[in-house]
Amino acid sequence: MAVIDLQSVAFDGGKSVHLWETVTGSDTGEPLDLGGLASLAVAVQMTGTFGDTVTMQGSIDGTNYATLKDVQGSDAALSAAGIIEIATAVRYIRPSAGASITDVDVHICARRG
Repeated sequence: MAVIDLQSVAFDGGKSVHLWETVTGSDTGEPLDLGGLASLAVAVQMTGTFGDTVTMQGSIDGTNYATLKDVQGSDAALSAAGIIEIATAVRYIRPSAGASITDVDVHICARRG
């Protein structure tokens, strides 16, 4: 279990794109601080070799994390490659990997509403 560094990929026109690369079993991602992006829309794309579920978590205080919900009200989690859309007002967001994750890249795009 490790904390995966967050890489900033781009910031353009109110959108920011970031990456947690090579998330494996029981890893969490370094939290992304969304504090400067009010009225936030977030899309998360995951690719790689799963074998388990990667869940997106959010926090207001940066200490206590809970599973976020997608725009349909389901847990924001994937067990295969795909995209999740999240509407959120949390300050911090991060991925959390299940124990059997082999190698997943988690891309996130956040934009002001």
